[in-house]
This record gives sequence, structure tokens and C-alpha cells, in this order.
Amino acid sequence: MILKKRITIHFIVWAIFITYEISVSLTLGSGKNLLEFIPYYFLHIALFYFYAHIILDYFGKKPYRWWIVPPLTTFTIAIHLGLSLYIQHLLFIIDLTEVDLVLNVQTIVGSLWRGVYFVLLSTTYWLLFYLLNKNEALRNLELRSINAEKERYQLKNAYLTAQINQHLLFNIFNFIYNSVRKASPVAAESILVLSNIMRHSLQGTDEEGLIKIDNEIDHIIQLLRITRLRFGDQVFIEAEMINENPELKIPPLILVTFVENMLKHGDLTEEHEPCQIYLKVDKDKIFFKGKNLKKNTNLPYSHKSGIKNTKYRIDTYFGSNKYKLDIEDGKENYILTLVIDL
Repeated sequence: MILKKRITIHFIVWAIFITYEISVSLTLGSGKNLLEFIPYYFLHIALFYFYAHIILDYFGKKPYRWWIVPPLTTFTIAIHLGLSLYIQHLLFIIDLTEVDLVLNVQTIVGSLWRGVYFVLLSTTYWLLFYLLNKNEALRNLELRSINAEKERYQLKNAYLTAQINQHLLFNIFNFIYNSVRKASPVAAESILVLSNIMRHSLQGTDEEGLIKIDNEIDHIIQLLRITRLRFGDQVFIEAEMINENPELKIPPLILVTFVENMLKHGDLTEEHEPCQIYLKVDKDKIFFKGKNLKKNTNLPYSHKSGIKNTKYRIDTYFGSNKYKLDIEDGKENYILTLVIDL
């Protein structure tokens, strides 16, 4: 619809312009046959759009291409001059004009001026729409900036609201913990561990979206605690975590996700084959290994979505050549090994 409207406007403007020029020409006695004007205006209009949308659009918008515009302009005007002279001769051959082409200074200068004239019109047209598009782009940029600022304030308010809600939530947890601590120490400890897990899940990151490795390890410890509290001596988990690089920062939940998968999908009830978690962090690398039995060997181990998302985050932060993730998805056992070079 927009293109159709634009074409219609161009058609009307050209119709008015051509009518004006022909009227002036006929009034001055420069021509008697209206048909002889048609091929000239086809040529002029072709020059107008070719110069604006081919030469200026492609070469005029990039400063490093400006040098080629002058020679192309000269060449284009020369082609227009040659075609104009040829049209004059052709019209004489087909009897649309009584005057044949006469190559003299007046004829050449007149045809040359028409080419320059339409190039100037084309340049004016191109500059007008170029500036309009620039202004539109600036308005859109300003609008996006305003919207971004508005969203920033909304996010800030949402963050502050979330902080208030977190404080309220943890105050409630603290009240419940103190209320049941004497009556049921196990329930009280469960509430305390659950509160710690939620605190880790809701805690923010630094400006780079990272947390300290100590926080990730503590999150894992709380997950193991709540699992042991839930199932008591019915689950068997062996975990060893060594951190020799406490200042290290990593994307959140990249290790927690692996542990959650093991606790959720693994069979933790076999004493002779307990769930095994080993983590060692030093200045050179992060080494993580998890091994567990599967709950149901007839079903595929469900890990694809969580592993895929975690792998993407590791890849994004550390780089694809900085880590190795091996998964052994056997019939009865599931073993995951992750090594990240720091």
C-alpha cells in the first residue's frame, strides 16, 4: 500500500512537471508535435532515477566511496548527451520532426544542459529523502532511548520490589524456623536449609553476571543437606569438594544444575553404589565428576534440556576450546565429567 501510494505521488508530480514544461515549450514555439517530447522525457526520467537510486544510493552514503561519484556523474551525463542527440536524429528518420540533428555548439550545449539539469534535480530529490530518512532514524533512536530509559526504571523498581519481597520471605522463614525449632529440630533444620537454597537462587550476580565459586559450592551443599533431610538414611551420597581458588567467579548454576539432575533422576538408595560427587577447583582448572545409578533403566536419562542450557552458558563465558564435557549414559549408570581450563 505504501509503495503504491509513493508511485502514485511520483506519477502526479511528473505529470505536473511535464505538462508545465511542454506548455512553456509550445508557447515559445519550440515544438509543434507532442509525440516528439515522449522519448526525451523517458530518457530524462530514467536519468533522474538512475542517478538517485543507483549512483547516489550506492556511492553517496559511504564517505570512502565519494571519490567515484564525480567521474560516474560525468560519464552518466555524457551517455545522456549521446542518447539525446540520437533521439533527435531518430525522430527525424520516423518523420516525427522536420529538423534533423545538426551537431553544433548550440545543440550540444542545450542537450548537455538538460542532462546537468536533471542530475541536479535528482541530487535535490535524493538529498531531501536522505535527510528525511536521517531525521526519522534519529527520532526512532531517540524514541528507543526513551523506551530503554523507561524500561531501566521499571527494571530497577522491579528489582527493588523483589528485594523487599525477598526480605519478607526470609523473615517468614525465620519466624517459622524459630516457631518449630524446639518442637521439631529436623523440620526446623529443613526450613533453614530451604531458606539457604532460596537465598542462593534469588541472589544477584555482579555486573558481568558472575558469582563466586564459594557460593556455587555452598548451594550444592545445601541441596545435599535438604536431600538427606528428606530421605534420611534411605539415600547414599558421597561428596567431596575442594576449593583452592575461593576468589574465582563463574556463571551461576553451571555446577548446581549437574547436581540437581543427579539428585532428581538418579537412584540414591543403593548403599553399595552411592551417588558420587567430586569437585576440585584450583588456579588452573575446575574439575567436576558425578556418578550415579539410574532410577529406571528402561527409560532414557532425562538431562538434555538442563545440560544443553548449561553447556551453552559455559561455552559463552569460557569459550568452546577451554572446556571438555564428557557424558557416559550407560544402561545402569550415568557419569558426567567436566573439566574447565582457567
